[in-house]
Amino acid sequence: MIPLALPSLAGLRVAVTRAREAGPALTVALRERGADVAEIPLTAIERLPDAPLAPLLARLTAGDVLVLTSANGARCVVDALRDARVSLAREVVVAVVGSSTGDVLTAAGIPVTLTPTQHDADGLVALLARTLVLAGRRVLFPCAEEARPTVRDALTQAGAQLQVVPCYASRPAAHGIAQLEALLRGDAIDLLIFAAPSAVRAAACATHATTVPCVVIGPVTARAAREAGFTVAGIADDATPAALVDAVATAVAHGVLRSRAASLPISP
Repeated sequence: MIPLALPSLAGLRVAVTRAREAGPALTVALRERGADVAEIPLTAIERLPDAPLAPLLARLTAGDVLVLTSANGARCVVDALRDARVSLAREVVVAVVGSSTGDVLTAAGIPVTLTPTQHDADGLVALLARTLVLAGRRVLFPCAEEARPTVRDALTQAGAQLQVVPCYASRPAAHGIAQLEALLRGDAIDLLIFAAPSAVRAAACATHATTVPCVVIGPVTARAAREAGFTVAGIADDATPAALVDAVATAVAHGVLRSRAASLPISP
């Protein structure tokens, strides 16, 4: 079967809704393919100051497991180790949900041990269950305040000595929601990109937002988008910019997405 040649995104007006902490890589990748991109962070990442992350990381020893399901959680770990001037012990098993999360650790010199081929919490816990004897094993799970119970419930049921540490929260960004509403009133958006259910919930606060299709990361965010009334035009199986851009381009190639108006690029 000849692979589908992915088209240019020229003229497609895309709103990237990720928090600013995610960086500009997705915006750069979309613009390189010709899209007109507006960065509209609909959420802001708030660190939870009372999270006892550093001492718990320092106590991990060989055979213990560090589980991370987001790049934001990985940044919390890196920052906690740096601020406390401690290092993660050798032979701690570091399990991450996908390459974007792993890249944060690798850049800080922390090797990643396990990454599932199915880049979500279900894939991660399945890999852990296949690879390790979890009963009685110490597992540290730094996560979002609003994290789904998938990891917690599966590891607890498997008998792990689990410590769940909420270390950050994703809050709606009022300025971003107002900016999105202004662009929607001007019919200036063809596509929304959602990286997490929290961004979906924030976008749904904007009047008429659900009239614009979306491309999302993973099945959990896709389900949240559909439940909020959005049309899901594409699902990226990883959180990398390349995977998201390919999901957008595939939707365009199949006629699911198109620019609704020829216009000048929207303001970033």
